[in-house]
Amino acid sequence: MILAIGDSFTYGAELANPGNDAWPTVLGRLLNQDVVNQGLTGSSNDRILRLAATNVVKYDLVICAWSGIDRSEVHSRKGLVQLNFNVRTEIITYPWLKQYLTDHYNYDHATQCWIIDVIMLQAYFQQIQQPFLFVNAIYKKIPSSLRYLWDKVGDKIGRAH
Repeated sequence: MILAIGDSFTYGAELANPGNDAWPTVLGRLLNQDVVNQGLTGSSNDRILRLAATNVVKYDLVICAWSGIDRSEVHSRKGLVQLNFNVRTEIITYPWLKQYLTDHYNYDHATQCWIIDVIMLQAYFQQIQQPFLFVNAIYKKIPSSLRYLWDKVGDKIGRAH
């Protein structure tokens, strides 16, 4: 059994029939394997990391399809909230967010935290001998000042070039 964790692209939100046409479902058909799709529209890398690290079932493969750096998971009275810092509706819904972004948000720092999370999860999966594949599409957006850290990510990550 394969576990796929990611955002709307993993969930298949842009498709007419996500349950049948999302890439994890198609992959399962091609490999004749059961695939658990844990994609969620608007999902943050915080959520992807949390789900991957706290999963107690051993899978044949865990695929983490990393999301954008500008998404975060925030704890609120209503539970966990997925925020996308580049979406205007988020700022309207959470008025405090605009001030936070103006005063405190730093893309380079958020990228550095994400890379560290990738390295940490990679080491964890290696330690528990969990086969995994990490994929992302933001490689070119990694600031040059953080390439030294990105180079520490092992060979089991798919890098979009």
